Amino acid sequence: MNTSMPFPAPNDGDVERAVAELKNYVAAHAPAAPAVAPAAKRVRDLRAEVDEAHVLLELQADAAPLLADTDRFRRSRKRAAEAARLHALAQDPAARAWHALRVRLVLTAAALTALVGALAWSTTGVHHTLTRGMVERTAAWWGAWAVEPVISTVLLVVGRGRSWRPAAGCCITRTWRWSSTARWR
Repeated sequence: MNTSMPFPAPNDGDVERAVAELKNYVAAHAPAAPAVAPAAKRVRDLRAEVDEAHVLLELQADAAPLLADTDRFRRSRKRAAEAARLHALAQDPAARAWHALRVRLVLTAAALTALVGALAWSTTGVHHTLTRGMVERTAAWWGAWAVEPVISTVLLVVGRGRSWRPAAGCCITRTWRWSSTARWR
């Protein structure tokens, strides 16, 4: 007895499905075709240049190099910070007093140097005038050397006293033409 069953005839949907599966199988297992034929040297060089340009554009879009501090920027920032600290120090009352003291010292040294030079010059002139006709190396001749320094010392003491009184808080008021009186504040 024959128990085999005959195969039914395929319909159109079965055929289309089988063809699609076959195409998918062949496409998945087919060897890959060469993507690009070997190019000439000029084409390869141009393609490398274009690729490099794309990479450069991507890197140039990054702002990180612009934010990094350079050596010049750090030096300038260091100098600016030092200048700010020096300015703040210059506003400090103790620093201002120290600066005033140094200026006073320099001015006093310069004034005394000039004064000593002028006094020496003047003293020799006065001595020469006073000792005309005198015998050299007598008491009067030696005393003539002291005339100019004594007169100058008196004038310097009076001038220094007049400049010291206002600085010490003493006010000078004129009472009549040739004299002045002092009153303390």
